[in-house]
Amino acid sequence: MTQEERSGFSYRIMQANPTELIVILFEMAECYIAQAEEDYKNLVGMEGFSSYQEQVKERMDCYEKAEIREAINDFRHSIDLAENVLHELNHSLDLKYSLSVNLMQIYLAILNNLRAASNQISGELLSRDRKMLARLRGAFAAIAKEDQRGPVMRNTQTVYAGLTYGRGTLNETLDHDINRGFCV
Repeated sequence: MTQEERSGFSYRIMQANPTELIVILFEMAECYIAQAEEDYKNLVGMEGFSSYQEQVKERMDCYEKAEIREAINDFRHSIDLAENVLHELNHSLDLKYSLSVNLMQIYLAILNNLRAASNQISGELLSRDRKMLARLRGAFAAIAKEDQRGPVMRNTQTVYAGLTYGRGTLNETLDHDINRGFCV
């Protein structure tokens, strides 16, 4: 995920109501899984990767090339980030509703697929899991449109975008309020 995407997610999180936060978490998980898919494609294109997969199948834990080791670490890191988001989605469930139990089963199945992909260094199920998350995100986005509650975060920094333009960029101005932060 790029720094620009992180900033966009951070800004949206500051302004989101509870249902919109869930939609943002789905988007983040999709982004991390897409990054893992890209990392896997790069890994498959590297010379010597197929022999590494054979070594993994034989339980040999050695790295022949530093660039393969680095690519594998990038792949696993993207998957770890996606797993963290799915854990957060799982913890946000209210289990007094039967739908929450069904969602938990879906999240756990995706988590199992991500763990298997990380352990086996395989990208086979990533696309399917990302599409499943996209469908769930769409359902929650429809619900979020009807949610009239205000933002979860209060007393946050105000961002004004578009008031001034730089050469080829959009400048953002932050309101530095002294009363921002914890209120007692």
